[in-house]
Amino acid sequence: IDHLNVTEIFCGADFAFGYKREGNVEFLRALGAEKNFRVNVVEPFVFETQVISSTRVRDLIAQGDLDAATRLLGRYPSVRGRVVKGDQRGRALGFPTANLATAERRLLPADGIYAVRVRVNDIWRAGAASIGVRPTFGGTTRQLEVYVLDFSGDLYEQVIEVEFVKRLRAEKKFASAAELIAQMQRDVEEARTTLINIEILP
Repeated sequence: IDHLNVTEIFCGADFAFGYKREGNVEFLRALGAEKNFRVNVVEPFVFETQVISSTRVRDLIAQGDLDAATRLLGRYPSVRGRVVKGDQRGRALGFPTANLATAERRLLPADGIYAVRVRVNDIWRAGAASIGVRPTFGGTTRQLEVYVLDFSGDLYEQVIEVEFVKRLRAEKKFASAAELIAQMQRDVEEARTTLINIEILP
């Protein structure tokens, strides 16, 4: 810790670190006394009777409960990633999507279809996102694909940010591409309507 030049640390009362999380607040305070840095323990922040914690927020996002996660975060959950070339399945279906390269451990909401806001070149645009394996086409790899409404530019290799505003439905396997296209059209219109009426959070 010496090379970090630490002078002050803030942590929660249940903070743990190190191998098997064996380090705790008491150990950190003792280390602070030895290495001459201050340790400040922050009291839990309670909102609507719930203690706000990173674990709680991550669980809500993973479950697709965006309403609860947004209330605790004070903003819409979001992810950033570079747009990479996919198999262009969306383009063939009439909905060209941006495929985001995200780290395997990057936290994404539960599989499904979402109304999203997409930041492209510092401009926020409406969009619809799909998270899942694309079961209609026998996919096995989990992907995040984003369709940006009323946009025709080239996004390849750009880094974009996606805000997840509302979960519209779960991922579903369709009997044919035609059925999928019809549902995608409904999803896009529902996303458009949803995003017209949302509260833009700071």
